[in-house]
Amino acid sequence: MLTISNNITLGILIFLSILLTILLNLIFNKKEKRQLDKIFIINIGLILFWILCLTFQLVFMELFNANPLYFEYFSYISVCFLPVSFLFMAQIYAKTKINFKKWHYLLFIIPILSILAVWTNDIHHLFYKTYSINFNESIYGFWFYVHYYYTLLLFG
Repeated sequence: MLTISNNITLGILIFLSILLTILLNLIFNKKEKRQLDKIFIINIGLILFWILCLTFQLVFMELFNANPLYFEYFSYISVCFLPVSFLFMAQIYAKTKINFKKWHYLLFIIPILSILAVWTNDIHHLFYKTYSINFNESIYGFWFYVHYYYTLLLFG
């Protein structure tokens, strides 16, 4: 049985999913899509995927006592790629259009390594030494901080 606070959280997640789906549909159905529209679709898609993963995490954890870390494996796809995507969106917004160069691919190295670190965390504990859905109960490993500071650098 879901607790009241989890019901509220679930309600908010479902509301945000519906809202983002409507927004995604509006942008996706535009006749002419500029580069900013395309990166916005990617951002909304990543955020929507993240919210859906959190929703499934909450439901499966409560109803089936599932390990929440398994849902982190999927949600971290969005968590890792959103900072790079937001950087591209900011550059496109500032310059109207950007021409992607080979060095742009280098921005994906840390996110890809972060996803691999999360997926293989049981082996090396580089991302989480102890995982908890409560942030203050988690003990983070070395690679978590690499990812964290890289994200701050992209947003800075």
